[in-house]
Formats: sequence, C-alpha cells, structure tokens
Amino acid sequence: MRIERMRHPSRVCRAMALLSIVAAFSVSEVHSEVLRDPTQPLDYVVLAAPDTESALRLESVLIAPERRLATINGETVSVNQLVSGAKVIEIVAGSVTIIAKGQRQQLFVSKPLKMMKKASAQ
Repeated sequence: MRIERMRHPSRVCRAMALLSIVAAFSVSEVHSEVLRDPTQPLDYVVLAAPDTESALRLESVLIAPERRLATINGETVSVNQLVSGAKVIEIVAGSVTIIAKGQRQQLFVSKPLKMMKKASAQ
C-alpha cells in the first residue's frame, strides 16, 4: 500500500485556518448597541422616531429644467402619475406630495425628526 505525499501542505494549513475562523465567527454572539446620529445637535433630544410604517417610501428626487422625477418604492414617476394607488401631485427638492386614499400626504427623502432642545444643566 502506497501513501501519497501531500503536494501543498501550506494550502491545507491555510484552508484549515480559514475554516476555523469562519466557524468561530458563526458561533460567536453579536452584540449591538443603538448609536446616536452624529449629524444631530448635541443639545437636542429626539421626541419620536420617524414613521417607517408608511407603504410608500421616497428614495430620490431629480429636478431638472425640463422635468421633475421621483423614485418611490423603486418606481420612477413624474407629476400626475400613479404609484401603488397614490397620485403624485407635486415634486420639489427633497419631498413629494401625493394623494392616497383621498388624503394629501407628503413624502420626504429623509424624514424630519421631531426634536426638542434639552433643558440646560445649571
């Protein structure tokens, strides 16, 4: 019975090391913490999280001299077009106004936060 020698033992060692690292990461727990938005003023507190339950999400707005377009839920639309049953009635920088279920709503690329100035410590 003949035993063949390994041609590339360094490759086997590297592969074993890589597999053990992958196994270690897949078993370890991931701890996360909520981080504060660094773009918000330090002396303000967010009163409520932005409403993320809306079915329509404004992703981008394009305004050019000849046209105004908005991307809502992955679909590019212009004024007077429908998206998911809502009619786009106005497109301005950073927001779109729609009529959905008979009510006028405004969608924002980045939803403004409801904030209040902190009481100063004296």
